[in-house]
Amino acid sequence: MGLLVAAIACGGTSSTGITDGGGGGDSGSSSGGGSGGSSSGSDGGGGTTISGSGDGTPFTNAATALWLGAPDSAATTVVYVFSNPVQCSDLATPGWDKRITDKTQFLEMKMFGTAPATFTVTTSVTPAPGEASVNYTLSSQTATPVETGGTGGTVVLTTVNASTDVTGTFDLQFGTNKLTGTYDATYCPGGHEP
Repeated sequence: MGLLVAAIACGGTSSTGITDGGGGGDSGSSSGGGSGGSSSGSDGGGGTTISGSGDGTPFTNAATALWLGAPDSAATTVVYVFSNPVQCSDLATPGWDKRITDKTQFLEMKMFGTAPATFTVTTSVTPAPGEASVNYTLSSQTATPVETGGTGGTVVLTTVNASTDVTGTFDLQFGTNKLTGTYDATYCPGGHEP
């Protein structure tokens, strides 16, 4: 319910001109999108699931998934999956990773492209089109949040529904750890990277 309120409160239009990549997204549109998930990896109603670990700590609850409308680069598609409920408005100002609920796990998937495709995870500091940079972070209100960079895998961007949601899958490596799942991320027009 909280995500539906966030989706309504953060409604708006896209200035990126992204068009529908076709299919999908229906469950997110009717339920507010981006919520759900369980340790069994089943769809919790919003099309977002997660299982595995980024740092050795199990990450099995996908409470919120948001697609940033104001990423650092307009040529990217940036999706976050959070273990606790997060409002779109929470991401409107820099430093939100120190203000959201303490000890919230989140996965950042930054795809270098805006159309449906399979993006290969890179460790390069200057990813090229068709690549993705991924990070696992545990939020902290008392210290600098610890970020773990992805070391391999893929992020698939299946559909892009302008000003509504993006959907896809991920299969990511973090050294010996792995995170896999699906996402149906609600558009968050004012959302910034931390």
